[in-house]
Amino acid sequence: MPHSRTESDKNKHTKAIIIVPGIMSSSVYAGSTFTVGSFTVSKGMRVWAPARNRVFSAGKKVISLSCGKDGSPLYDVVTMPPVVNDKESERSYGCLDMFKKLYGYLFDAFSSEYDIVLYEYDWRKSQFDVACELDAFIDSSGYSGVVFIAHSMGGNITSYYLSLGKAQRKKVIKHISIGTPYLGCEKLVYSFDTGDAVDNYPNIGRFVIPFDLASILDNEIRAVVPNFSSAYDLVPLNYHFLPFLNIKIPWETRIIDTHTDTVDILSLHLKNWNGALYKKAVSNQERLFRHGKHVTKFVDSYYIVGDDVNTPETMQISLNAKMLKYRKLLAGKTKEGDGMVTLHSALIGNTVTKNVMFKYNMKGVSKADHVSLVDGSDDCKTFDFIRDVIRGVDVFGLRKNDFFERYSGFKMRHGFADIAQSVLDEVRANRSGKTKRS
Repeated sequence: MPHSRTESDKNKHTKAIIIVPGIMSSSVYAGSTFTVGSFTVSKGMRVWAPARNRVFSAGKKVISLSCGKDGSPLYDVVTMPPVVNDKESERSYGCLDMFKKLYGYLFDAFSSEYDIVLYEYDWRKSQFDVACELDAFIDSSGYSGVVFIAHSMGGNITSYYLSLGKAQRKKVIKHISIGTPYLGCEKLVYSFDTGDAVDNYPNIGRFVIPFDLASILDNEIRAVVPNFSSAYDLVPLNYHFLPFLNIKIPWETRIIDTHTDTVDILSLHLKNWNGALYKKAVSNQERLFRHGKHVTKFVDSYYIVGDDVNTPETMQISLNAKMLKYRKLLAGKTKEGDGMVTLHSALIGNTVTKNVMFKYNMKGVSKADHVSLVDGSDDCKTFDFIRDVIRGVDVFGLRKNDFFERYSGFKMRHGFADIAQSVLDEVRANRSGKTKRS
């Protein structure tokens, strides 16, 4: 198992930039030697994400992530302590080194002023519990100011951190979220039923699960997810609720239009639904909104979102004449999202209208899928945006074309990639001197 020095001797500053990964994005290792069936998992073995050259043991490693009905682990598996000021660590920077490029970029830009931290955590736990652990880490490290860079579910965790109180919010210098499902994730419901966590989306799958393993792990993922507390945190929230569930019976298809009825039907028809964990998840969600405003509105927040990528938006449960579910869920898709998170969720029911950068897929220029938003595949242009935000640059004061040239992003939503492409064409024309800048 990778190891590093104790974190206390690495702290250099009273301020920190903290990267918070999403679900499935922290590596998980065996904390001791144990067996899963007849398979021996050796201490230090990486159980998440399974390696491509260990195909026959991959399923057993996923099963080692199993939790009991109360959400507590059944096997001794662990995540690594935070990476603090260590650009050259031999350990991985998140699952399959997903955050290595971002970490290195931030280290080069800010290590003279901030501690640079990658905060990996047990992503099976409830978002609120992880936020409390994050609070304890920040307090024990003596940080008086933090910049959060939160990807995917990491933004939900930092939101819960903000919900803990004014003392926590006072420490937050900037809050930058990337593809965060603030209102939950419809795809989670689909994954719960099918075990298909990522494999419909190769650009995501190559990081979260090795793509050629994804299809053989569906059964194991479906077996372990129902006792993950985090799974219930990601069920679409009651706040700003949009109907997403259809019931198909032999004589009609019915839209379930209330949150209460939706959850009742899911609990009835999703195998091994854990009502106690769902109840715990809901008990914490009211913390996220104050006087109708999401907690990110009470700090200096910025939102990076992907658009125009096929994203699961609606789910359909098929019932037979006896009202019994007889097939896996079907997913209906929208182009309003990043492949994993819908715009509705990322923009908190369209209540977020300022400090948003939209990303679109444009060949050789930019990518908008869920993982490419954070992996630097746009020549680190999104990282440049993050850097400038941290430095206090008036990024949204830039003209449209200047903003695009600098960040390969857009200050306003364009809706379709072909419209975004027209902006790129205009920029290229401006470079060649064919037209005047607008």
